[in-house]
Amino acid sequence: MKQTNSFALLHNLSRNDSHQAALQLSHIQRQRQQMQQQLIQLLQYQDEYRQQLNTILHHGTSSAILQNYQQFLLTLEQAITQHQQQVVSWQQRETIAKKNWQGKQQKTNTFNKLQQRSERLQKKQADFIEQKQMDEIAQRAVLRTS
Repeated sequence: MKQTNSFALLHNLSRNDSHQAALQLSHIQRQRQQMQQQLIQLLQYQDEYRQQLNTILHHGTSSAILQNYQQFLLTLEQAITQHQQQVVSWQQRETIAKKNWQGKQQKTNTFNKLQQRSERLQKKQADFIEQKQMDEIAQRAVLRTS
């Protein structure tokens, strides 16, 4: 019985670790998705702004307005580069968190199997003891009637 309790305790601890790792993975996935969405929005904004720049270039504009557009596009490109780096960073974190969760999940599954094996063995032993006791009772009953 003590061994089963030990396996149950280890299984519960492992399951809690796995759950925490899953929560962390979920958080990281949401952050990565959010960064990807922001990057997509920045890229769309960049495309729209470039189209606006092309339109005003065809119609003619002042050098001050052209310079403002170019400066803004440069700033936007820097923001896009930073977001791309952030997305890569979050993807790496996600890969690490996923491997961590998978390892903890595998450990949980292992403890679960050990716990089940221990419970089966204990049941088998208990059944054997019960059968032995029943045989002894039956044997005593036969001896009493003889």
